[in-house]
Amino acid sequence: IELREPTAAALRAAARLLAAAPLAEDDLIVHGDGAVTTAGWRAAPLPSGVPRLAGLTVLVTGGLGDLGVRAAALVAALGGLPVLADIRDPDEAPPGVRRYLQVIRRLAPGAQAVRLDLRDAAHVSDRLTGLRPHAIVHCAGRIAGGTGRQLSAGDVQALVSAKVDTLRHVARAICPDDLRAVLAFGSVTAHGAHPALYGYDLANELLRREAVR
Repeated sequence: IELREPTAAALRAAARLLAAAPLAEDDLIVHGDGAVTTAGWRAAPLPSGVPRLAGLTVLVTGGLGDLGVRAAALVAALGGLPVLADIRDPDEAPPGVRRYLQVIRRLAPGAQAVRLDLRDAAHVSDRLTGLRPHAIVHCAGRIAGGTGRQLSAGDVQALVSAKVDTLRHVARAICPDDLRAVLAFGSVTAHGAHPALYGYDLANELLRREAVR
């Protein structure tokens, strides 16, 4: 249940929905006047053909992680120029990641890795100001288990910050004039929550909202 505005009418409606559980599988949106609408998930057709990214710069956050380096390799294979932003140094990356980096350098000799702490807004601004990416592929984040009773507010905030604050810092730092797309990796747990991944579930839902914003 998503509260668009925390008005008295909305809170009363949300309370009635909770008391009436089990709920429908759709995401329920409660508006300020107490009206309720749904935001269900549905299949969407993929565009035909193979996309080409020739000449396009793509910023990949978390670019030295297992997901990020694969996304960057795909960008390079499609003719794009990946910029891998990560807190780690490429020379310290695991062997599997280094193998992907070799592929990326062969496919896109102009690809670069930028070492920075994406959680630090000032550091991100210092390192990415002036960058004009055509797309952002946001792979930064972390995962940790724990139920709502087990995790402290600090634990939850750390998970949220790793996914949400990092995207916000990047969006504020870059020059957005050429930006065409933002791709953020969430998780199905944001839709069908897993009780042992409480903080991760919440972080992915907040990331969805930040990506839309």
